[in-house]
Amino acid sequence: MKRQTGLSLLEVLCVVAIMAILLAIANPAFSSLRQRQALKSAAEALSQLFQFAQRRALQSGVGYGVSINAELGCAVVVAEPGCDCAASDCRERADYQLGSSWLAGGVAISELRFTGDGSARFSPLRGAATAGHVLLRSADGNGLKVVVSRLGRVRLCRPVGGEGGYPPCE
Repeated sequence: MKRQTGLSLLEVLCVVAIMAILLAIANPAFSSLRQRQALKSAAEALSQLFQFAQRRALQSGVGYGVSINAELGCAVVVAEPGCDCAASDCRERADYQLGSSWLAGGVAISELRFTGDGSARFSPLRGAATAGHVLLRSADGNGLKVVVSRLGRVRLCRPVGGEGGYPPCE
């Protein structure tokens, strides 16, 4: 009698069913991971933008600021105070800008607080800044806060109930 090799249709269907069950269990975890990564990426991009503005102010001897529009999700580094990144002439004069793509993956600006005109301004003397913060939230409710101190220190922290891996905000 000749021995048959290979898999029967029933065995293949069992393997496919097990794989489908495992994928259904793992999918929410992957979705949550993607949202956390998008939140971290957006917060770090904004933090780097603040640091870039501070370096420009120190190097050029001119005050620089970061103008953020929460509705459009744009952010620009400009020397002129009061420049709104929603205006095309402001984006043309910007030294650097983040388009709306930096807020991908369901991340949104939920709170934007800076003293004065609502933008972070960096002084050319020692890089001091207008204090404030930007709170970013992902679609699943996690949050990260980008904080700029009066001394110009930029840091990331997590609000209560926010994303782990960062120190809690005080």
